[in-house]
Amino acid sequence: MDAIQLIAASFRDVQSALHEDLADVDDELFWWQAREGYSHIGFLAWHVIRDEDVVVSHVTGAGQLWTGAGWHARLGMDARDQGTGLDPGRLATFRYDRPLFMEYAGAVWERTPKAIATLAEGDLDRPAWPGSDWTIARQLVEGCIGHTWEHLGEIRAIRGLRGWRFRE
Repeated sequence: MDAIQLIAASFRDVQSALHEDLADVDDELFWWQAREGYSHIGFLAWHVIRDEDVVVSHVTGAGQLWTGAGWHARLGMDARDQGTGLDPGRLATFRYDRPLFMEYAGAVWERTPKAIATLAEGDLDRPAWPGSDWTIARQLVEGCIGHTWEHLGEIRAIRGLRGWRFRE
């Protein structure tokens, strides 16, 4: 397995885990906050899918599906929002149409392996942006895949606060 294949497999793994962990969450838990200003599952899911769209688009030169395919408009959200730096006070009212969002997630997840497959091994060592010490590989692995696993841990912790037990 080469590095490109490993990155593609890692995306598949985290996408599958996220999809599975969201599938049985009811709407009450999806938007539940442990306390005011704390992230809820709905925000965390949206944030990591947006991040994947942004990062994969950036490193492969493809346009974001969020804006290019009009998902932001369909979901009634700002084209520039990604969730980083979101005012914690906004979380209480942060909502979207969940089934429509899952269509967006599916589109992102379908596009990612195709976009990753356009990269060559040598691309992975290029700077992620001019003047950066972050490489394309680091942006994909640490900046996106690792970031998603971190937030999936938060999703699982929120579920745990409501009685869910991780499958063993």
